Amino acid sequence: MACIFATLEPGNLSQRVALAYLCASGIGTVSLFDNAGPISEEEAHQGFAFAPTDAGLNRAQIFATYLRSLNPEITVDLRPSAQAGDSVLPSLDNAQSLAKTK
Repeated sequence: MACIFATLEPGNLSQRVALAYLCASGIGTVSLFDNAGPISEEEAHQGFAFAPTDAGLNRAQIFATYLRSLNPEITVDLRPSAQAGDSVLPSLDNAQSLAKTK
């Protein structure tokens, strides 16, 4: 089972598209780190994964919901309040334990 670790960047549409394709294709676990703050008005109007009504909401939570709509079997390790410089190592341990239980 494959695992992905991603830090959500503001305005990075190509990153969200790539993650969506991987999740829809059957990736098992994705860890989302979000240190970019809430969804901006501009991102909310890009039309991919975020809706205009999502402006001001938590980016990681909304994107996790979107990924689960593409693949209900996916496990999302949500880190919506990660700070710049946070280590992904604790999540690597978590992902390994998740992979062993599947």
